[in-house]
Order: sequence, then structure tokens, then C-alpha cells
Amino acid sequence: MAKESDIIIKLEKRRTKAENKALRAEAKRSRKELKRAVKAENKTARAEAKRSSKELKRAVKAERRSAAAEPSLEQRLKQIAAEQRQSGDFINLDNAALIFPASETAELLNMFRLSVVMKEPVDPIALQYALNDVVPRFPTFVSAVKKGLFWFYLEPSSKPLTVERQTKFPCRKIPIDTRHALIRVTYFSHEISVEFFHVASDGNGGIVFLNSLVAAYLKRRGATIRDKTNYLNHLDLPEPEEAADCFKRFCDKTAGKREKDVKAYNIPGRKLPPSALILTKGSMSGSELNGIAKSRGLTVTQLLVACLIWAVERDRDMRSVSSDRPVVVNVPANLRKLYPSATLRNFVSIMPVVSSGSPDFDQVCLRVRSEFEKKNNADFFRSLVNYNIRTERNIFLKFTPLPLKMLAMKIALKAMSDSVTSTLISNLGRVAAPEEFSDYVARYEFSLSAQSYSVVAASCVTYNDVAVITFSRTVKESVIEKLFFRKLSELGVHIAVETNHTLRERIV
Repeated sequence: MAKESDIIIKLEKRRTKAENKALRAEAKRSRKELKRAVKAENKTARAEAKRSSKELKRAVKAERRSAAAEPSLEQRLKQIAAEQRQSGDFINLDNAALIFPASETAELLNMFRLSVVMKEPVDPIALQYALNDVVPRFPTFVSAVKKGLFWFYLEPSSKPLTVERQTKFPCRKIPIDTRHALIRVTYFSHEISVEFFHVASDGNGGIVFLNSLVAAYLKRRGATIRDKTNYLNHLDLPEPEEAADCFKRFCDKTAGKREKDVKAYNIPGRKLPPSALILTKGSMSGSELNGIAKSRGLTVTQLLVACLIWAVERDRDMRSVSSDRPVVVNVPANLRKLYPSATLRNFVSIMPVVSSGSPDFDQVCLRVRSEFEKKNNADFFRSLVNYNIRTERNIFLKFTPLPLKMLAMKIALKAMSDSVTSTLISNLGRVAAPEEFSDYVARYEFSLSAQSYSVVAASCVTYNDVAVITFSRTVKESVIEKLFFRKLSELGVHIAVETNHTLRERIV
């Protein structure tokens, strides 16, 4: 029995051993199958990931090719500008414009800028189409200055006018060559600006062009402009009167001689780089400004001239500059008020206002009013126009070759402008515009470029009871505009001041 039990135990051990062996073999086989399955799954996942990566790369390349094929905004504007149609032919410069090309230097740019600040951001594509619309309507504005044997003249420019994004200082020089028109159109955020080389027009003609451009722009944006005030429909043909040189019509040989110039005080200062132009803008209520001017028996222009003279005199006192020369402020006058004309070219003359040197503001106001009463009339301006026309018609000068003529004009400009002017202020007054503009336009702005004879100049324009006074300077010192705005503030005008200077200085 013992042997049988031993045999049974041995058999049981063998069976158990065989079962364990079979279980281990099964476990080993299962592990191998699991590894193969995991390996196959990983291989499939890697293949899928590789395929996805290739597809993503192909998609990125296709997107880059598509982006490269699609033009940038700048390229799109140039493509639209290439569709422009220019009109016009050879035309002589008007009398006031004759000296500007000859005097064109880095320090004397003879540029001015008119802007509208819209209530909504500007669409540059619509603006470019609008510019294309108005270009044929204003042939003298989009012409280029060319050199003749004896005089400069205008012909259509060879390069289409393209809208530019404002990224640099305003009123930069426009090259005098066959490719560049007399104007530059820019935009930035809510602002549409047109910069004019003074050969093209004066501020009044510039307003007509700007209004026409804004009207065409608003029409492109779906607006309806029914009021025809102070703008020209781009669908109409240019009228001969719009290109007339009215100085010759205004000339009267029976008028007296022009008043002799006086040597003026020149404002000193540390010069900025030639391309730099600092603008300081003061916005205020037009009715408030007008009310304060009337309370002193002055017009708005007279009040601004008085404040400017007072500021320059105060600045001279603070500098302790000893000078017997008076402060002389040049005031451009619109001759269309004396001799009605539809010309879009230059038709302004300069009225010098000479100070008495008094530090008392009330006395300054009386002096300014007296100067305006004496000079702001047809007889005074005719004497100036006659002098300029006689100079233009001088036989010797007329047939002098242009290079020698340019030299002579530069010398004359140095003698007749640099030494007889302290500063300049130009007031365009209330802008007349279509009444529909009030729904889209917040305000107008007007600024002047650098001048060799004036390191500080001021300008003013009013629209919808918002008056904006802009100071342009090419020196580091900002004392004069501070004194000017502080004086207006003392008189009761509430002013909001802004500047394109990187250092925002508190002025009021």
C-alpha cells in the first residue's frame, strides 16, 4: 500500500509539474502575442503620426504659398492706383508759386497739411478708390513740377498717386521731378490727410480738394452726399477758371507802391534734425474763442495774432535777448474775399503785422487791430501783387536762364523773408463743407511745414464749433506755444492739448 501511495504521489507531482509547465508556456506565448500586438499598434500609431505630420507640413506650405500669392495692403493700393486716369496738359506756375521750387531746401519745404478726423477708422482701400475718382478732376494738383529753360512749369506726373500710411513726420519734402505729384495723401487710424507742396494751391483750394476726396470716400462707403457746399463732383470736367492765375487779373498799375519792409526779430532755438517737425495741437470751442475775441473788439484772427506776438515778446524777455528789431507776424490773406474767383490755385497775399514792443497784452491787442485796419484792404494787397507781377515781367529776369534765376530768387528770398519775418500764423476760419459731413467728420486740422525764416509757425481751422490751433516747430524749445495757449486759457478758453512729440509735456 505504501508503494502505491508513493506511486500516486509521484504521478501527482508529475501532473502538477506538467500543468505548471503548460501554464508557463501559455503565459510566455501570451506575453509574446501581447508584445507583437503592442509593437504592431505602436507601428501603426507612428505611421499615423508621420502621415499626419506630412499632411500638416503640406497644409502649412500651401497656406504660405497662398499668402505669398495674395498681395499685401500696400501692394493692393498700388494695384488700384495703377488704374488712375490723369488729365491736364502743360501749364505755367501762378505768380505766387514761382519762387517755391527755387527755394526748396531741407529747411524751407513750403508744405502744408490739411486733415479730417473721421468718427470711424479709415478704410484705405475705399480711400484709394476715392483718390482715383478725384484725380482727373484736379489736374493741377496731381501734376509734377518740371524745369524749363526760363521757368518751372507743370505737366501730368508719370507716377500714379498712391495712398500712404502715415508713419513719418508730416509735411516731408516732395521731390521735384517728373514722377511725383504736388500732393501726398496719407491715412492713420481715423485720420485722412493731404499734404500740399505750395505750388499746387493755397489752403482754400486745398480745402476744396480735401472735401472732394472725403465726399468721394464717403460715397464709396455707401453714404449719400446731396449738399454741394465747397466740394467738386468728380464726375464733372475741370473748369478753366479753376486753373486761372488770378494775380494777373488783380494787378492794377495805378495802385501805390508797397510798404517798405522792416527788419524783424528772429526767434532763436536749438534746431531739430532736418526731417523732424513737432506739432502741438490745441482743440477748443470755436464759439468760446469767438466770444472772447468780440469782447475785446477783435476778430478771431486778430486775437490769435495778438496772443502770438505777446508770446514771442515774453519769450524774448525770458531769454534776455537785446534786440531793437520788432516782432513781425506774417498773416496770409485770402484775396478771393476781395476779388471773387473760383480758382483753385494760389490766390493769397501776406500781410505783415508789426508789434510795438509793449509787454502789456491790452496794448498788443490795440496795436494788432490798428495794423489790420491799416493793411487789410484791397489797396494794400494790390501794391504787393503789383510788385510781384512787375518782377515776374521784368525783361532781364524773364529771359534769364533758370539756374541763374533760381540763384537770384534764393538771394531775394533770403533778403525779403528771412530778415523781415519773425513768425507766421494762418487762419482758414470756419470750413464750409457738405452738411452730411457732420455725421462722419469729427474735426478738421491744418498745419504748416518748416520755414527757413520761422522756426515756429501757427495755423488754425474751425469746423462744427471745434477750433484746432496747431503749432509747428523745428526747434527743441516749446516755450512760445506754451505761453500762447496759457494766455488763451487765462482769457477763458478751455483747451485740450496734444502733440506728436515723444515727451508729452504739460502745456496748460
